[in-house]
Amino acid sequence: MLKKNAVQFLCEGSFFIWHPHFWDFKHNMKIFLVYPTLNILRNCLYSYGLGYIASLLKENGHKIDYFYLAEKKDIFELYTQIELKQPDIIGFSTVSSHVNSLEHIIIHIKKISKSFVVIGGPHPTLHPNCISEIGDVDAIVRGEGEFPMLELANAMESRRNYFGIKNFWFKTNQIFNI
Repeated sequence: MLKKNAVQFLCEGSFFIWHPHFWDFKHNMKIFLVYPTLNILRNCLYSYGLGYIASLLKENGHKIDYFYLAEKKDIFELYTQIELKQPDIIGFSTVSSHVNSLEHIIIHIKKISKSFVVIGGPHPTLHPNCISEIGDVDAIVRGEGEFPMLELANAMESRRNYFGIKNFWFKTNQIFNI
């Protein structure tokens, strides 16, 4: 039995999950992908993983924005862009050296946005229990994220249950759906 901060009800023969992150969706989802390189000496402006995800999402009709977070001074611009664009989903690619900074960033994002926040990349893939360590993250994606992110965006757009998507771990009120 799934316990979560959500209301389940039957809708045309299938379960529909009304989650606090749902609101009036448009015909495509607005997805904001963030590539942080904080605390890394040699910055690389591009993440191939996020590039693959962005390409697949865009190809399937979703609106994509990409933000390169190189330095701490860029964090306030990140917040400004999130407030301005009001994305439905915010996705971060992260490595272990970013976890502490990312936790503080996500806490602030949740104060200014209703966005569903996902983290992926090497750290959540190798340490999936970070879902309990990063307080306000809604989900992590382990391993390859292109098709799972597309499935999440499509499910949220059509208001379908997304808790069974492969490679995702979801958190709702400290209960993890794996």
